[in-house]
Amino acid sequence: MINIKDTILVVSPEEKLEDLEELKSKYKILWIKKGAFGSGEHETTRSCLEVMCELDFKNKNVLDIGCGTGILGIASVLLGAREVIAIDIAKEAIETTMVNIKINGVEDKLRVYPVPIEALKESGKFDIILANIYGDVIKRIVTHIDSRTVDRGFVLLSGITYDQNFEIIHSFKKLGYQLIKNLYLEEYTTVLLQKHTPY
Repeated sequence: MINIKDTILVVSPEEKLEDLEELKSKYKILWIKKGAFGSGEHETTRSCLEVMCELDFKNKNVLDIGCGTGILGIASVLLGAREVIAIDIAKEAIETTMVNIKINGVEDKLRVYPVPIEALKESGKFDIILANIYGDVIKRIVTHIDSRTVDRGFVLLSGITYDQNFEIIHSFKKLGYQLIKNLYLEEYTTVLLQKHTPY
């Protein structure tokens, strides 16, 4: 069990919780069956969840790029998102995410597609984009992320190494983004940016 800012509890379905009803009254319970990258223990996942607890997800449209276990997308629904689209190119990630969506009962709010962002056919832009993936991948898709982000929308990134941090932030700043948070973890960094379209 992992406590995220006294808001979300990440729990494995295998865990026996004797006080489940009491916990439900205090926390948003996020059930995660472990599989692909991102079950809550890794520093990048935990860091993203902590930052997410500080953002307003109510009635927001969210895109989760490289969804892994689906943990960030499911957390978005628990935090009030109207609709979440999760994408990943790894078959295991898609399968694990589908299982976790059912365990959490969020099928009506979260859709999963086995495609990279470049091939996402869903039209429209997103209020919040999440990408806890390798920094090298983020560098390649900066313009795709930007084209899918609404003005004043937020982009939360992690999986970025120390030496990639400046370059990735600079790439977004050139497009008009403001740096809101830049968190240095033990091995990686987590970055929160907000889009400000120049007029």
